[in-house]
Amino acid sequence: MTTKTLQLAMDKAAELPRLAQEEIAREVLERVNTIEQTRAALKVGLDELDAGLGQSLDVDEFLSSARREHEAEN
Repeated sequence: MTTKTLQLAMDKAAELPRLAQEEIAREVLERVNTIEQTRAALKVGLDELDAGLGQSLDVDEFLSSARREHEAEN
């Protein structure tokens, strides 16, 4: 079952040239794969938390570290 929006997008894409359809299909598959990988990673994390394997997190330190890493990359 597809949503109306997804069906509309597929119908419109079907009217495009074959190469454009292939490009769109690859992009959609990449997006779907990313969503599946994210969901799998979240499940692992939630299962670990449920098993009591979580650790406390200093949010301020985490954000500071992330900002430093981001600045170093740019």
